[in-house]
Amino acid sequence: MTSLNKKKLELKDAECKFSEMKTAYKEVTTELEEYKEAFAIALKANNSVSKTLTKSNKKIAMINTKLLMENKQVKYFLSTLPIRRDPESPCVENLPCIGLNRKYIPQMPVRIPTSNPQTSNNCKNYLTEMELDCVEQIIRETKRTVAVLDTCSRLLSSLESTALE
Repeated sequence: MTSLNKKKLELKDAECKFSEMKTAYKEVTTELEEYKEAFAIALKANNSVSKTLTKSNKKIAMINTKLLMENKQVKYFLSTLPIRRDPESPCVENLPCIGLNRKYIPQMPVRIPTSNPQTSNNCKNYLTEMELDCVEQIIRETKRTVAVLDTCSRLLSSLESTALE
């Protein structure tokens, strides 16, 4: 009898341990499934970000190519401008005193009537107009550059936000 009771207790103990192991196995299996689902979601998000990044890189490359082409066109345009034939035209010696450098003056001859006694005023007026034209051109180019930088900034921000998601 004692031996039978002892065997029954051992059997119940083994059944209890088996039940605990079965429960632990179910918990581990459930956790494994959760990890699989999380990995699948992360993989899908990674693929999406990768596609977005590839598209953005293509857009950046295209913009870069356009900018390089535009830069070449500007250089070509500047190289086709006529060169000043007479570097010491009237009023040129007065440029430093009014704050202008010769390199900012268009390479076309300045036409100033010599019979008029107000040659000095005409020269100053002409140079003032040229200075205003230069300032307007600088402002236009600055605005265009800022627009390009804003576009690039938005692209980078969208890439960063997509990468963080």
